[in-house]
Parts: sequence; structure tokens; C-alpha cells
Amino acid sequence: MGTRGVLLDEYVPNASWEVVETSAEEINTDEAAVVFHIKLKRRPRFYIINIVIPIIFLSILNVFSFVLPVTSGERAGYSITVFLSLAVFLTIVSDQLPNNSENTSLLAVYIMLITGLSTFIVMVCMIQLRLQSWNESRKPVTKFYRFFVNACKFLQCKTCKRKSISPKEEEEEKSKPNLHDDDDGDDVNGVTWLEVIHAMDYVFFTASMLYTFICTVVIGTVAINAEN
Repeated sequence: MGTRGVLLDEYVPNASWEVVETSAEEINTDEAAVVFHIKLKRRPRFYIINIVIPIIFLSILNVFSFVLPVTSGERAGYSITVFLSLAVFLTIVSDQLPNNSENTSLLAVYIMLITGLSTFIVMVCMIQLRLQSWNESRKPVTKFYRFFVNACKFLQCKTCKRKSISPKEEEEEKSKPNLHDDDDGDDVNGVTWLEVIHAMDYVFFTASMLYTFICTVVIGTVAINAEN
């Protein structure tokens, strides 16, 4: 001990913590008193490989629930499995942290944000399964859903090349009778509930991917700045 701080000649390196800085301060009281300050830094490699990276992979898999076709019958089970996996990681992180309400782990905040998204995805998947069971003849597609589908088709056509149609195919298409006209003359344009589900997949996949990207970048930036 002295101007160099705490002497670490007998110190044994630890696999979880690294000694960054030490200092000693003598307090002027009636009795001899010395205060030691030891600054520790957690070695992050274990947590990055075993917790952080798997959670980021799960957050990506969470978004890809909308890529799985709803007609396969596996979407609900897939989304619930990802939700349970995130809940397990949240339990693991909570067990390794002290019970402290003043400071909250950024990793726990990130898992909660992704778990909230996973809860929303499970709810959307259940609604889509309900829509899939509807029959257009008994429950026609409403104007709102038709507008929603047409808007999604318009957005998708901006990012893809329009398929070329030969003059013969165009003439045959015009000669086909329109079988989807309502009694009041309102054309439904052949929109089915399955097309509504596909439009929902496109919108929610894009929004969920953007949400996951923003959460990952923001939490990662805050964690790096806090470390420095």
C-alpha cells in the first residue's frame, strides 16, 4: 500500500473479474483508519458468447415468424417456442443479477423489449389463424381490409419489377367475366382472407425487423458508452 495503491503481489487473477484500478486513503480520526478503493471490471466474453449473441439470434428468429406460411399450421407453435426461449433467457439473466431496483441491467431491458414484441407476434399469429378459417362467401372481405391489401401491393410493386404481360394474355384477362362484384356494384377485386394475411405478414415483418434493429442498436450503443 502507498502511492501505488493496493499492492497486488499476492493477487491471483480471476476468470470473471479484472482489477482495473486500486487506491488507498488514510482518514484522519482519533483512531488509525485506511479506506481501500478497488475498481473491478467484469470480463464480458462469457456473457457475450453464451447470453448476448443467442438472444440477438432469437430476436431475429422472432421476426421470421411472419415468413412461415400460415397455411403450414406451424406458425403459432413456432412463435410460442421463441417466446418461451426468451422467457428462459430472461430468467437466467435475472438469477445472475442482484435484487436491485435502483439500477436495471441493459440486457434485461433488451430482453423485455424483445419479449414484448414476441407477445405481440403471438397475438397477431392467433388473429391470422382466425382469419384463415373465414370463408369469403359467408364473411366477405370488408372495404378496410381491401384497402389494406391494395396498399401493401402498391408498396411491394415499388421494390420489384412489374411482370410483363403479352398482348394475348392481356386480351384473355379482359375477356374474363368479373365474378366478384357485389350486389351494389362494389368490386372486391378478388381479395381473399389469405391475401389479407399475406399483406399483414409484409407489414408486420417490416415493422418488427425495424423495431428489433432499433432496439439492438440503441441498447448496444448505450452499453458501449456506459462501459467507456
